[in-house]
Amino acid sequence: MVFRPTPEVSGGPHRGTGDLNGSLTARWMALAQVVGTHIDDRAIVDGRVALERLRPLSRLGYPDYGAVDELIPFSRPGAGGAPP
Repeated sequence: MVFRPTPEVSGGPHRGTGDLNGSLTARWMALAQVVGTHIDDRAIVDGRVALERLRPLSRLGYPDYGAVDELIPFSRPGAGGAPP
């Protein structure tokens, strides 16, 4: 993972970075690329990941996170139905 500060405002990197309006901020953005994953074999059912066995977390914003307690299948438009 590579961490880079948001675009600098005048004064050099030690004096702060800027937001989209040019105001000073101490915020950072992290961009990453997933290069590998591991899924426990106990979470695989019929060749697919059984999310109900993993109960993954999601970042909602502020200090809030969520857990997947219910799965609701939806077909994608033009996909001809849900995958097998």
